[in-house]
Amino acid sequence: MALKSIGIVGCGAIGKALIKAVEDRKLAVSVAGVTSRTEKNAREFLAAFKNPPPYLSLDELVQASDLLVEAAGGHVVAELAKKVFAAGKDLMVISVGAVTHVTHTTRKPPLGLEGAPYLVERGISLVGLQEETEVFSGSAREACRGFPANVNVTGAVSLAGIGPDKTRVRILAVPGLPRNCHDIDIEGEFGKLHVHIENVPTENPKTGKLTALSIIRAVQDVIDPVRIGN
Repeated sequence: MALKSIGIVGCGAIGKALIKAVEDRKLAVSVAGVTSRTEKNAREFLAAFKNPPPYLSLDELVQASDLLVEAAGGHVVAELAKKVFAAGKDLMVISVGAVTHVTHTTRKPPLGLEGAPYLVERGISLVGLQEETEVFSGSAREACRGFPANVNVTGAVSLAGIGPDKTRVRILAVPGLPRNCHDIDIEGEFGKLHVHIENVPTENPKTGKLTALSIIRAVQDVIDPVRIGN
């Protein structure tokens, strides 16, 4: 779906610049609204514009916007991320300093990891494995090189966050595990955020169904950008 509206969280220089850019038609979107911790300050901020966007509560802003732009400081990131992602919306985090440590732990059945270059180079076989075993610990960059068919999600997480060299990755082989599991732990000035994902594999144990479905939807959006509902 094409981006039609943005919601601004914070009433500072960044928020002002965004509203001005929309007013000057430098950004072909509408501002659905603005929110801030203090409604009084937000309304004073908005009063400076000729045609100001509305002041909305955070929940109202999430529902009204296609993209939420965080411009309020690291302390709001954790709560904001939970609300935005739960609503299926997109979030742009400006306070990148708020995120200082990201760990991505991946658990997969041994069959889904067999043949990975990292294991082959070290002569590691997972055949007959009886208990959960850590097979890799290192950076996201190293993980993507060593397990190119297994950790695409790790690459995405690192590029969206603090980068492939600072993002730490653990890969564990778990006998009998029916799904590919990902635990993403984020720490920073805002506090802590934990995301848990369980992905059903396709007929190829290295690839999750979610990956295939996402690619199909991405191609569909390119072919037909008009969409009704979700």
